[in-house]
Amino acid sequence: MAIDRSLPMDRVLAARVANLYRMAVHAARSWLAAHGAALATGVGLWGGMTALLVVVQFGTPALVGVDGYYHLRMAELIRAEDWLPEFRWQPLTILSPAAYYDHHFLYHLILAPFAWGDPAAGGAARLALGGKIASVLIASLAFLAVWVGLRRHVRWAAIWTLGLFALSEAFLYRMSMPRAQSASLLLLVIAFFLLVERRAVWLAPLGFAYVWLYDAFPLLLLVAASSLASDLILQRRMDARPILYAGLGIGLGLLVNPYFPRNLAFILQHLVPKLGQPGIPVGNEWYPYDTWALLTNSGPAFAAIGVGIFSLGKREARLDRATLMALLLAAVFGALFLRARRFAEYSPPFSLVFLALAASPWLGGWADRRPELRRRLSL
Repeated sequence: MAIDRSLPMDRVLAARVANLYRMAVHAARSWLAAHGAALATGVGLWGGMTALLVVVQFGTPALVGVDGYYHLRMAELIRAEDWLPEFRWQPLTILSPAAYYDHHFLYHLILAPFAWGDPAAGGAARLALGGKIASVLIASLAFLAVWVGLRRHVRWAAIWTLGLFALSEAFLYRMSMPRAQSASLLLLVIAFFLLVERRAVWLAPLGFAYVWLYDAFPLLLLVAASSLASDLILQRRMDARPILYAGLGIGLGLLVNPYFPRNLAFILQHLVPKLGQPGIPVGNEWYPYDTWALLTNSGPAFAAIGVGIFSLGKREARLDRATLMALLLAAVFGALFLRARRFAEYSPPFSLVFLALAASPWLGGWADRRPELRRRLSL
């Protein structure tokens, strides 16, 4: 609508504001018309998954695992003292005050708003409650990211996403810990689907954030490598941009760091024993489950890989890049899970993503040939 310039300035401004308001309302209505159903599905799915995670989380009044007490205490210190609090409790270790590096720094910043009590002042129960709420929230966002990524590529993405609750008890256990692995999974899922969409440049800020979040940041290079390998296999061309962007972000995260340069020394001292240096004992999570325990707590996650491979033979379309990327990651994370139980947070979800991408095309065709089933699934 044109505005009469002869009107007083205050009426001209009011007319402009009214026009902007109408444009905003029209844009919002158009967006809701186009995306309202997806938004409703996402909100409902997120609420349902959050409720299921609450059931798991509050099955015990204590925190899941023991490391969460450390993380919550560090988050509480950030609130009470400084964003770089002094760590003074292990002066004769690599965590001495002069050498300390908070390799979960960004996670502790995220956790700080939930660190509601000082355990030394009788606030342990409130601190644990905050940790439980934070754990549920971050894990639910990681699960939601799987749905957001899948819905652009498969049918019944919400149903596939709910499968995350059926794959592995060990996975749900580790997702319920007040530790950085759920946030780590969130970043890896985002990175995977960004690479599926060929938006490799976003791996630079993700790599930077990952270094500050958690010292599992080399896993981002693994996701980037799955893109490079898929292009080599399917298209006989090398696109090194995912590796370059991820490496750039990781490098900047290491150098532009509040703990630089002690973070570099700590990473070597902390990670080398994890790589299998003989004679140095490491935490229990770095050892494998025995075979029977692995089958009983995570058998469906490994079965998902097998069913996904079977599905590749049933579909008419040739193997696509996204499915091959997921297959490579499911295989690598599965092998790592066989070696160390701590990879329970990565192997099951990427196995499910692979299964969804591999099986959805032929399951969709099978459903389309059955009108009654198609009608029910479309509800």
